[in-house]
Amino acid sequence: MTYMTKKNPDEEGGSRFGSSLHSLISLALLIVVPTQFAYTLLFNVLPKDARLVIAGIVLGTYLIIALTSFLSRFDNWQIPLLIAMIIQPVCWAIPFSVDQSVFDLRIVLRETLPLVATLAILSFPDAMPIKTLRTIAIIGLPVATIMALSGEPYIRNDIYRLYVFTGGEEGLHATAFFIFGNIIIVDQVRRHALIPQVIGWGLIALGIALLWSYKVRTTELMLMVYYLGTFFQQYKSSPIVRSFFYFCCFLIVLGIFAFFLTTETNIGSLGSGRIGAYIHRFDMLANREVQVFLFGSGPGTDLFLSVGWMDKLRDSHNDFIHILVERGIIGLLGVFSFIVAVLIRVVGTGRAIIYAIVVGSIVSNALLSRPANLTYLIWAISIPLYFNFLTGSDETKRNTSVLQNEA
Repeated sequence: MTYMTKKNPDEEGGSRFGSSLHSLISLALLIVVPTQFAYTLLFNVLPKDARLVIAGIVLGTYLIIALTSFLSRFDNWQIPLLIAMIIQPVCWAIPFSVDQSVFDLRIVLRETLPLVATLAILSFPDAMPIKTLRTIAIIGLPVATIMALSGEPYIRNDIYRLYVFTGGEEGLHATAFFIFGNIIIVDQVRRHALIPQVIGWGLIALGIALLWSYKVRTTELMLMVYYLGTFFQQYKSSPIVRSFFYFCCFLIVLGIFAFFLTTETNIGSLGSGRIGAYIHRFDMLANREVQVFLFGSGPGTDLFLSVGWMDKLRDSHNDFIHILVERGIIGLLGVFSFIVAVLIRVVGTGRAIIYAIVVGSIVSNALLSRPANLTYLIWAISIPLYFNFLTGSDETKRNTSVLQNEA
């Protein structure tokens, strides 16, 4: 198809407007990305009022960019994300209409962040401050190491860990996921030759050592899944690699079935008792009223006595069960819609990041329960998209070009 190449004043004005809009979005991301990074890194030393103000500014900036994307870069991948954004407030409003005490504004704002940030960032990957991400990759883990070594050790259940520098006084997992996110950013920056390989691998080695010191096994499992996923994405065109991958998956599933069919161990005691907690949650969900089953019991309500698992109030320690409890089956469908949207949009080794997020959420309260940390993974996903956009292989760029030519 041939498009008109002769420009008229309206077309030139539209082009200037598009360029100005892109510049404003680039400037906004240039400000919000390092601001959010500094906010998370310094969270524990920031006054509580400052935390709320900065979080509001970050969320508001992402929201404005996200709304702009519907006007200037609407694409099919955004539809399931839009569905997720509609479902989430519905699953908050219905429990609130029954019991006003279940509404927690802080939780609502926190859980809105990844949806809005994902829409903003993945709609405008070419506006991401790639040099800033490179700087974060270079300084993030060394600064985190200095902070981890400079504070009081974190000791729980007689297990020694380094200083917890983000996520509050009990921010062990938040700190570990912050380090995990920075490792992924470094790896993506390294893969796209934004830093020398020797520096990239050195930073990754530092990050892995730091991550190991916090002994949060979920992050270690997710890192392993990520690197297996990147290997698969790079070599999936090989029939041997694909066959080996599917064979390994088959063996894992077969091994799990064989274990449960032959073991005499009490299944509820597995996973230090968390499997028993999962079974308890499913029993509870099965006996819920229809409305609560569909839309959940509201933010912050996934706290129940877990007999046999530390015998105290605990959340589900499984993101998907946690979402089922608080947002119901409709809310869980919204989360699946979010994952589908990102999978449609993501390219190359960015898919391995999604694999890691999903696996982590199956075994623990991982990144779907930690929106700020999840946003770092969206930054990492944007890096291969950024280079795809520059080379002209990004669908959004082609669609935008066609629309401009047809104007």
